[in-house]
Amino acid sequence: MKKIILIFFAILLITTIYIIYSLFYSPNINKSVVVKINKGYTVSKIFDELNKHRYLKHKELYLMISRVFIPKNKTINQGTIIIPPNTSNFKLFLGLYTGEFVFKKKITMPEGMNTAQYASIFQKELDIDSVKFAQLAHSSKIVQKFNIPAATVEGYLYPNTYFIDYGKSEEEMIVFLINQFENIWQNNFLGKSLPLDMNRHQVITLASIVEAETPVLEERPKVAGVYINRLAKGIPLQADPTVQYAINKFSRLTYSDLSYDSPYNTYKYVGLPPGPINSPSKSSIDAVLNYEKHDYLFFVAKGDGSGLHNFARTYEEHLKNVSLYRKKIGRKNG
Repeated sequence: MKKIILIFFAILLITTIYIIYSLFYSPNINKSVVVKINKGYTVSKIFDELNKHRYLKHKELYLMISRVFIPKNKTINQGTIIIPPNTSNFKLFLGLYTGEFVFKKKITMPEGMNTAQYASIFQKELDIDSVKFAQLAHSSKIVQKFNIPAATVEGYLYPNTYFIDYGKSEEEMIVFLINQFENIWQNNFLGKSLPLDMNRHQVITLASIVEAETPVLEERPKVAGVYINRLAKGIPLQADPTVQYAINKFSRLTYSDLSYDSPYNTYKYVGLPPGPINSPSKSSIDAVLNYEKHDYLFFVAKGDGSGLHNFARTYEEHLKNVSLYRKKIGRKNG
């Protein structure tokens, strides 16, 4: 009987040592390991993927621990995970649920870019399908979900530098960026007086035009004031960036370009275009909401490389500024 008891305790001790070793010491791999966890993977499937790299062997043990100790609302993050050298099973197990090992890519979304340009960035940096991203950006499902009064989410993908989980889907990226925009609006602009009884969509639309017109932050309220004056007087905005957006051409426009028939052609149609032409910055939104009150109706670039503009109250004064601009550009080209 004593022999049986000794054997039992010996087996129990060996089992205990094995479990402790498995949890706290193995697998002792001395290099980084990369594992892709795809959307829809079950916990069992994830452990299978890790087993291929010698992690969490005897997955039944870890499945049991998951069921007993991990809350049901806690899930394993999808995406690409990078397991550092000499990571124990126990540390990996906990890290799967905290997201510690999910690879995050630093992505900078420049201000003033449109959805097509962002799709290209995400394809390069996150291996996202740019065609699918562009299609979803025009999806009625997403537009309706966020109550965007347009056919696209253009203007609502807030530009910033983010650390993105590598492995996010195209839809998850769009939803994430719209939520970032909503946070910015709620925390900075909600409840503020909107010019000319505009709604939020119109403010974002005008902000996107201001964003495209001038890179100089201090000048943006002045540019916004020009457009507010034109809107108030019923004068066409005549904003080149809206035409460039319509014809997908971001170089200098020709006279024939200005005759292109599109609701985004603010030379042909009075008022704001149907929606934003890019994702404006907080600065440009603020410039519209706090536009400079003046009586200017025209502006043209100085042409000296500063990004600044000359402003005019009359068309005759504007023509003089245009002539100055052409002379400076001519000298540069010459």
